[in-house]
Amino acid sequence: MTCALICSLFPFQQSLKFQKKSGNLILVDAENHTKWQTFDFPTDTLLWSQQLNASMNLTSAAISSPIYYSFEIHSNKLGLYLNIEDQKYSYWELKLFSNASISFVRLGSRGLKLFNKNLRKIGQIPATGEQAVRFLALTRTGNLELYYASKTYNNQIVFESSYQAVHDFCDLPLPCGLSGICTRSINSTCLYLPKERRDHNLYCDESYNSEMQMVELGGVDTVLRMAAPVTNSTEDECVSSCMEDCSCAAALYAEQECFHYGLVAGAKKVGRGAESSYWVKVLKDTGEQHGISSSLVKKILVLGEWVNVIAICCILGGLLYWILQIRCKTREISGTNND
Repeated sequence: MTCALICSLFPFQQSLKFQKKSGNLILVDAENHTKWQTFDFPTDTLLWSQQLNASMNLTSAAISSPIYYSFEIHSNKLGLYLNIEDQKYSYWELKLFSNASISFVRLGSRGLKLFNKNLRKIGQIPATGEQAVRFLALTRTGNLELYYASKTYNNQIVFESSYQAVHDFCDLPLPCGLSGICTRSINSTCLYLPKERRDHNLYCDESYNSEMQMVELGGVDTVLRMAAPVTNSTEDECVSSCMEDCSCAAALYAEQECFHYGLVAGAKKVGRGAESSYWVKVLKDTGEQHGISSSLVKKILVLGEWVNVIAICCILGGLLYWILQIRCKTREISGTNND
């Protein structure tokens, strides 16, 4: 049925060919010229030998409408992006050191190869290990990964990752959802803001306009970056402009550049002495119980720091107890041998 449908779109002498090694289905004409192939329509995955041109993107399935990730090719870089309606934020980039321009990428056995318009290889994302790469995938977490085939103890085939663009949990775009703050404790955890104010459209509600204020979250940064930030701006100008923009939910000021965000996402704890400042729009402390108040935000951050301190103390206490137990057992054994 699929063959009949495809062939009906091309009413000339033609045939379908299936490439068993790569999995590509090709429609060729009488002169064996390719007229159509499944490799021309990638979604979130590239198979071995599949090519992705500069005009094409990999896109993930919608995380929750209308949020999705995209892997895009630009003239001098590869990038991963978080897309929300008309907003696009970058969270990972691979830039070329030379002046060469990327024309397309192709997945090979040793990784993702970058080519220019003259078909010359100008770069590569290499896979680790000796196993041949089978496919590349843009995962539902927004990571870009290379996979190889491996056999289990009962000879079943499983696919394992040999490369990840983003290694740290907190460097992913949405590790804690749309309004959580990712911490850098021993086991990465999330600090969640109350969800009543997650919808950034509520900031344009005139009834709340006079009740809002900007609050700085000390030691917090975000992995998300915009393509065109406001440059040569002061911190006060950056914060004020977000306050005046009802669609702005958060602002980042770093190196005289101002970034506005329509939601609190990608935020992570980076510790004291951060070179940037991160601000969120919250309700003033009016005594009301709805929304995110500035005092509540500060309490959440302080609580998160205490949780990390307690966790570290518990681990150190457990380690000390383990060492003391070993010493006690060693002394008992030594005493027994002396007897």
